[in-house]
Amino acid sequence: MSRIGKKPVPIPAGVSITLGATEVKVKGPKGELSLPVPAACTLTIGFSHLVNFTAPPGITIETPEPTKIKISGIDRQKVGQVAAEIRGIRPPEPYKGKGIKYIDEHIERKAGKSAVGSGS
Repeated sequence: MSRIGKKPVPIPAGVSITLGATEVKVKGPKGELSLPVPAACTLTIGFSHLVNFTAPPGITIETPEPTKIKISGIDRQKVGQVAAEIRGIRPPEPYKGKGIKYIDEHIERKAGKSAVGSGS
């Protein structure tokens, strides 16, 4: 695969770039451009694609570690509902133990298929 996305972008003389929270502005001798930047709300939870989840107003979602999601807010019912919705995207499964689970939750593991008695 190409590694061009890791290389720095050279900025010519006379061009200024302003990075904002929601947009990037570029001003140069030929004019001015602005590009909206979406808020970081992509979850990577083991699917082949990113899952977008937008937090409702009053709810803050943080990822202190790559494998932990912290949901906080003033309304306890709303925090619990958002946690249940995120968990519903990929619920824990008992065979491999993959999925999103609550921090104090224990998932009983099941045995998978066995090769005994598989026939001829």
